[in-house]
This record gives sequence, C-alpha cells and structure tokens, in this order.
Amino acid sequence: MQQVRSSVETGVRVLVLIGIAYLCFRILEPFMLLILWGLILAVALHPLHRLVASKLDEREGLAALIVVLALVVVMTVPVIQISISIIDTGRDIATSLTAGEIEVPPPNESLKSVPLIGESAYEFWVDAQGDLAAAVAQFEPQLRELGQRAFASIGSLGVTLLTFLLSLVIAGFLLPRSKDGHAFTKRFMKRLAGPRGEGLANVAMQTVRSVAQGVVGIALIQSFLLGIGMMVMEIPGAGIWALAALMLAITQLPVLIVTIPVIAYAFVTFDLLPTLIFAVYMILVGMSDIFLKPLMLGLGVKIPMPVILLGAIGGVLVFGILGLFTGPVILSIAYSLFNEWLDEPPEEPAETK
Repeated sequence: MQQVRSSVETGVRVLVLIGIAYLCFRILEPFMLLILWGLILAVALHPLHRLVASKLDEREGLAALIVVLALVVVMTVPVIQISISIIDTGRDIATSLTAGEIEVPPPNESLKSVPLIGESAYEFWVDAQGDLAAAVAQFEPQLRELGQRAFASIGSLGVTLLTFLLSLVIAGFLLPRSKDGHAFTKRFMKRLAGPRGEGLANVAMQTVRSVAQGVVGIALIQSFLLGIGMMVMEIPGAGIWALAALMLAITQLPVLIVTIPVIAYAFVTFDLLPTLIFAVYMILVGMSDIFLKPLMLGLGVKIPMPVILLGAIGGVLVFGILGLFTGPVILSIAYSLFNEWLDEPPEEPAETK
C-alpha cells in the first residue's frame, strides 16, 4: 500500500511540474524569438563588449550601452535610407513616365546575340525607345504585382529590423551579466550532461561566435565590396542590390544570384573594357566566400569547418534565419558527444564464475 501511495505522489508531482513548465512556456512564447536572438547576440558580441569594457575601466554597463547604440546606428541608418530611396525612386519613375519625360537610350546591338531572349529583348527595347508608356502598359499587371511585393518586402524588412533592435536591447541587458550567465550555463550543462557538460557549454558559445564571424562577417564584407563596385560603375539602385546580396549571403545562398543580372545590365549599357573589369571584380567578390569560409568559419573552435557549415545551411533550411546559429550549435554538440563516445573504452564483459 505504501508503494502505491508513493507512486501516486510521484505521478502527481510529475504532472504538476509538467503543468508549470507548460504554463511558463506559454507565458514566454510571445517573447521566445526575441529572447533566443538576444542570447545569440550577447554570446556573439561578448568579445567586442569585453574589448570596450577594458578601455572604460571595466564599466561593463556603459560598454554594453555603447556597443548596442553603435549597432543600432549601423543597422538602422542604411535600412532607412534604402527604404526611402526605393519609395522616392518609384514615385519619381511613375511621375516621369506619366509625363513622358523618360528618354530610353538605344539598345546595344550585342543584345541580339544573347541566347533565347536576345531578339525579343532587343525588339522590346526598340519599342520602349519609341513609346515607353505604351511598352510599359503591356506589363501593367506584372508591374502592379511587383510593386505590391516591393512594399510588402519593405514592411517585412521593417518588422525584421524592429525584432533585431528589441533583441539588441535584450543583449544589452545580458552583456554586463555575462559572468553570471556563463556560470549558470555551465551549471545547467553539468546537471544535464555530467562532467562533460562544461565542455559542451564552451563548444556552444564558441560555435555561435564562429558563425557570427564566419557567416555574418563574410556576408557583410561581400555586400560592402559589391556595393562599392556597383557605386563606382554607377549601377542604379546599388544600395538595394548590396542589401539583397547581404541577405543572400547570410542565408547561405550564392551571391551570384544578384551579381549576374547586374553584370548583364552592365554589358548592354556600358563600354566593353570597363564592363569586363567590373565583371571580373564582381565574380571574384561573389565567390570570395569559398576561400574565406575555410579561414574564418570554425576559427577558435575544435569542431571541423564542414560540420559548422552544414549546420548553418541545414539550420536555415529547417528553422529559418534563427537556424543559422542553432543548427551549427546542435551539430557541434552532437559531434562532440559522438567523438567522446568513440573515445570511451569498451566495457569489459563480466567474468563468469
């Protein structure tokens, strides 16, 4: 009878704990994405925060405020400028098109030699040169849909930016408490995985920082260099193309998706020699991640670079942009556990008497 009562009490306790855990999850669910991004940003920004704090006599709160404000300015100013530029450009084009003020230059004869679409593109360009408004009217439904998608993208970009800013605020609160957070993480992982827990906690934090510098860092470098090249070549909407390249690079899609249309536009618009130089530059920058990732991804981490790269790509495909960090962390921990299991000596079979 005592055993039955003990089992019932244990079952009740388990049910109560599950109920409390479920209610906690439901309460925190609206903020879960922000909290996860805040934790990821805090881990990724910790080295920068420590550098700034060391210059300010270890005033960690002030250092966190400076780091957060600097990132807010770096992220918001270009996005706001690009959004305003898109809206102003669209309005100016519509006004000029209605007034008949847009003059289309004659097409390059080399456009005819482009396979499949060369002839039709050349004929459309000639028609547009004669009456642009009539040529554009043929694609009015598609253009209207494209405009709606553009404005929807701007709105989505605004929501993403707001999410990032709120996550930065959370990271700003966490950065001065990084020692307490690190100690809590090690305690939790030790409780969960025993003696190997501290090593797994270190692997997770190092992996997040590695992805931040090896994926996001390379994406920023690529988009910056591509933007400079397009500005020098006076490509229309260079900032928009650079932002698109940044998004593609972060999500592990090839930047050539952006660079190839830009190069094609340059070939039918500008002289051959500068366009060839521009094309070589754009292709080299667009493919630079092939050489940079082996150098930067996995730097300072004992996990092989292919494991982190596969985790980043697979994580994005499964979990979205958040998987860029969670994917490599999960694969890195699994890789570490698997190696430790392989290194453990097999148990000796018990001797039979």
